[in-house]
Amino acid sequence: MNTRTGRQECKLAAPHQTFWISRRILWVQGLYFAITGAWPLIDIESFQGVTGHKTDLWLVQTVGAILAVVGISFCIAGSRFVIGAGTYFLAVASALALMLVDVVFTARGTIPRIYLLDAAAELLLLIGWATLAILAFRNRHPRHPPRHLALALR
Repeated sequence: MNTRTGRQECKLAAPHQTFWISRRILWVQGLYFAITGAWPLIDIESFQGVTGHKTDLWLVQTVGAILAVVGISFCIAGSRFVIGAGTYFLAVASALALMLVDVVFTARGTIPRIYLLDAAAELLLLIGWATLAILAFRNRHPRHPPRHLALALR
């Protein structure tokens, strides 16, 4: 509690703490993408057993290969001491895109409901990234929180 104002002060994460958290999220997302992406490449039969029959196996395996490569790159980025803005963007945008694909195409009946489990995993990743962003922005401007995202990026 602040003795001068009598108000409760909240403790914010220090920049190095948010950096270490971001590295952990990158590792979790990287491992998830690498494992789920490699699965149809390693055993397409068990993949189809869980997710349903596919007609274009080459397309499933192509998407799997891309996901695996992106996942591995997230693990590499999570091992570094500098993480670029492009990596953060790719992590958030890919989780959001995959979640939207899962939800929209499940709602249309194009893909089975099992894909909603993946949507839930992607949502958890997005919650992690959003929480990290809030901590980072609060830490950057602790006394005057930005009214607009563009102000926080200055």
